[in-house]
Amino acid sequence: MPGPIGVTPTPLRPTTPGVTAPKTVDASSIDVNGAEFKKLPPAWQQAVRDAKAFSATNFGGMAPAPKVLVTAAASNGQAPVSVIVPPNAAPPFKVQTHYHGDGARSLSANPAADALAKQVKRGDATVFVLPEAAKPGAPTDWTNVRRIGDTTSEALTGAGITGDVGQQTLSVHSAGGRALMYAMKNGEQLKADHLVIQDALFESNSGRGAATYLKQHLPQATSGVGRITLVPSTGSGAAGLMKDLDEPSLTRTQVLTRELKAAGRSVDVVNVPSHDDAAKQLRPSAPAPDGWVP
Repeated sequence: MPGPIGVTPTPLRPTTPGVTAPKTVDASSIDVNGAEFKKLPPAWQQAVRDAKAFSATNFGGMAPAPKVLVTAAASNGQAPVSVIVPPNAAPPFKVQTHYHGDGARSLSANPAADALAKQVKRGDATVFVLPEAAKPGAPTDWTNVRRIGDTTSEALTGAGITGDVGQQTLSVHSAGGRALMYAMKNGEQLKADHLVIQDALFESNSGRGAATYLKQHLPQATSGVGRITLVPSTGSGAAGLMKDLDEPSLTRTQVLTRELKAAGRSVDVVNVPSHDDAAKQLRPSAPAPDGWVP
């Protein structure tokens, strides 16, 4: 599936009118006490601090080290987007775009970030695109999301990635399911080789939320997706296995699986013990046939 994921980029107004995104920042070279850093908007300063800490913790001993960049995309409402570029990344680039869960930030308090760092250190050449939320605290506000494909394309351009894109993965953890919901509300038809929904079937505290919306709209919005993996947690709370609001005899995972398969999608389910374990399943393998659920 060559080319960047998503629809053809369309100019969009930023979330905050009049905001001009800073240029791409290389976390390895910027001085947090310098004038360049102090000119950055507060959200960017936080993202750059996170990127520097993440790089030092995970890649400090690597030579050459992966690039850890902070850029922006109009399709992400000009909120920062972190991009991890391994030293062995080459066209056709493998790309994974990941939307984090509640209370996390792209590169801080995020189990997925820990998992991707381990992959990169093992030699994985995937370029990781990590959009930030409008408000990354709890509750995480993903209303800045416009179109995921455009965000990916714009972030790759900002990171200096030029060349064909090959294998593409999209993953969303927990509250990241709302990012997926807002993209579809903006009319996006998702395009990826692999879509991974990591324990993200939550409803709103006041009623219906992302889980119901995904059940109703994801089957129609994924004709351009090669494979879909649902990763529910099975431990205490078992968020991904909560009962469906319309069919309480079934779990949300079971109902979404059924609806996706009815639409002709390739679907598998990979159970994990905990909510954090779900975030670490960046590209899970399909389970053995005798372990397939429901």
